[in-house]
Parts: sequence; structure tokens; C-alpha cells
Amino acid sequence: MGRYIMGRAVQGLTSMFLVTIFVFGIVRLSGDPLQMLLPEEAPPEQYAEMKKLLYLDKPIVVQYWKWISRVVRGDLGTSTKLRIPVMELIGERLPNTLQLAAVAFAFTLTLGLAVGVYAAAWRGSVVDYVARGFAVMGQAAPSFWSGIIFILIFAVYLRWLPAGGKGGLSSIILPAFTLGWLPVAGVMRMTRSSMLEVLNSEYIKLARIKGVRETLVLWKHGFKNAALPVLTYTALIFIAMINGSVIIETVFAWPGIGRLVLEAVLNRDFPIVQAVVLMFSTWYILGNLFIDIGYAYLNPRIRY
Repeated sequence: MGRYIMGRAVQGLTSMFLVTIFVFGIVRLSGDPLQMLLPEEAPPEQYAEMKKLLYLDKPIVVQYWKWISRVVRGDLGTSTKLRIPVMELIGERLPNTLQLAAVAFAFTLTLGLAVGVYAAAWRGSVVDYVARGFAVMGQAAPSFWSGIIFILIFAVYLRWLPAGGKGGLSSIILPAFTLGWLPVAGVMRMTRSSMLEVLNSEYIKLARIKGVRETLVLWKHGFKNAALPVLTYTALIFIAMINGSVIIETVFAWPGIGRLVLEAVLNRDFPIVQAVVLMFSTWYILGNLFIDIGYAYLNPRIRY
């Protein structure tokens, strides 16, 4: 078991190293940040001084080494545009993103699991067809398009909810629903597939013959055995919600990490983009690592 965990940990560290190289290189394709920081009439001396201050006069390998050596020590740098430490900016925005992701995740689990279980139980019924149609719509519609449509219906026409911004409790309903719209479809489809396999097993038939209530058959005997792949999928969904909130936060003007990184891209603010993308990648890699280890404990055959 220790050998398996060590192997997965080495793979994770290797992935992280490759991610740092990719992130560092890709953000520099957007152009020279000094063009955003300095006015067009800035003298060459000021341009050269700022370039030296940001280490942009050094070779790319030296720039990478200076950046990664600070990251290892926990220093993510300072925003070139705002002149504020990146850690401070992330600390201000991260709670808003986590709040949005938590509400969307709760909505995803509540609706996705319930609809998936009952769609499998009533296979071929109207409920099953409606659920599958809902899933297809959820997975086919782009999130930015869904967000705009929801704003148009519930904020503009009906005026039930605010169109954007962070205010009271009502302000989080539309962005959370939009963020959870696609994952609900995935959870529902996976739950339905897992439940269909379980419901055809012998112990489910035996429970029904013994007169066990259908609710207990579905949730205690059926879902309990069908939950492993579903819960693994939902564990990654929460990370994906945090990482994929860029579009939703932009559409609904939600002051979170996603909107911060979009503003940084537009301003060519390298330190913010590098820090946020690296943070998102770290969450994904660690999430997959923990899931692999959990699977190895549940099924020893996976270790080999």
C-alpha cells in the first residue's frame, strides 16, 4: 500500500512541476505587461527601469527560477497592476467563490441524486423521460448561455431575483443554480446508470419479496451499493465548480476568484494569473490523488 501511495504521490508532484512550466510559459503569450502598466508616452528609461524591477530583462529560465523559488516559500508575488500581494487578493475573493460553489454543490447533490434514483426506479416512465431530457439539456447548454437566459427570465421579465452582484441571500440563487445546472445532469445520469445495475441484483429482488418498503429498498439497499462511483464523481465536481466559476462569476458580476483571474488576464497581470491557475491545478491533482488512495483502500486489486 505504501508503495502504491508513493507512486501516486510522485506522479502528482511530476504533474505539478509540468503545470508550473506550462502556466509560466502560457501567460506570457498574452503580450508585454508593461504596455498595460505604462502610458504610451513613457520614456525609455522608465520602461527599462520597470522591466528590470519585474525581472523581465532576464532570460526566461531565470524568470521561472525566481518565480518558482518564491512559490515554494509561499510567496505568490505582488500584482503588477494593483501593487497588492497576490495572497491578499486571493484571500479577499476566495470566500465568495467557496460560498457560491457550496450552494451550487448542495443543489447538485439534492436534485441530481434524488432524480437519478427515482428515474432508475421508474425506468421507462414519464419521470424517467423527463429526467433524461433534463440531463441532455443541462449538458448541452453552455453555462454562459444558461446564465443569460436565467437573468432574462427571472431578473428582467419576472423581477424575482437580482441580475448580478453580491448582496443578500437572493443574489446567490441565480449564479448557484447556473453553476450547478451542468453537474446536476451528470450526477443524475451517473446515479441512474449505477442504480439500474444494482436494482437488477438478487439481493434487491429478495428485499422486495420479503416486503421491505420501496423507499428502504431504493435508498438503504440500492443507493448504498451504487454510491461509490457517484460519490467519487461528486468529489471532483466540487473542485470543478470552484475552478470553473470564471464564466459564471463574470456573467453575474460575482466578486470571486474567477472574476479576479479574468481581470488579471485582461490586464496582463502575470502574478495573479500564475497563482490562481497553479492553485486550481493543485486542487485537481490533490483531489485525484486522494480519490485514488481511497479507491485503493476500498478495493485492494486497484493497487496492482
